[in-house]
Amino acid sequence: MDQLITQKIESFFIEYPKQKYKKGKLLILADNNPKSIYFLKKGIVKSYHISKNGQEVTLNMFKPNTFFPMSYALNNTPNRHYFETMTECIIYKAPKEDVLKFIKQEPDILLDLLKRVYIGIEGLCMHIEYLSAGTASEKLIATILILGKRFGKEENGETTIQLKMNEKELGEYAGINRETVSRELRKLKEKKIVFFTRGIITIPDLKRLEKIYQYNH
Repeated sequence: MDQLITQKIESFFIEYPKQKYKKGKLLILADNNPKSIYFLKKGIVKSYHISKNGQEVTLNMFKPNTFFPMSYALNNTPNRHYFETMTECIIYKAPKEDVLKFIKQEPDILLDLLKRVYIGIEGLCMHIEYLSAGTASEKLIATILILGKRFGKEENGETTIQLKMNEKELGEYAGINRETVSRELRKLKEKKIVFFTRGIITIPDLKRLEKIYQYNH
């Protein structure tokens, strides 16, 4: 995001109440239309759906300097998803009407929001494409690739994902159970492809992981 746009967004939201949340705080319930729009200053928030069989399915993860749920704000689309903190978070909440007035007065903010919507759609398409893979191994590798590209930090050729996700959360994003995640992570560690330690995912060579996925897929 452009620094000037970030500053404009921050300047608007900091006029409203700031709240700190611990990991695991449920911010918005499904089938509940919030009166406020949430601006995520620090931390990671996930949106998810509960399937008919009770399985949690992670749909998206929001990074700092994003605000949500904008589909409801812009289109009055009923909110059908849960929003929950994945880490400790700092969040500002502004009334929906005030946010709409703000973005209408700031064309560059509106354009940036539109860009991020399309980035989100592309990411969702990639998620669906990757998770259409048949085996649990392919689904887990695809999930780690998505997380690496969105949240990974590259240094000296090594990519680190510090979301502090546990095996259950990885499984919810990958569409497989925790036991399978644990088994597949052990296999990846033995091959020195992916390391998972205390919630931190380390990928020694992201391009190698991509080639492995493309070969198997």
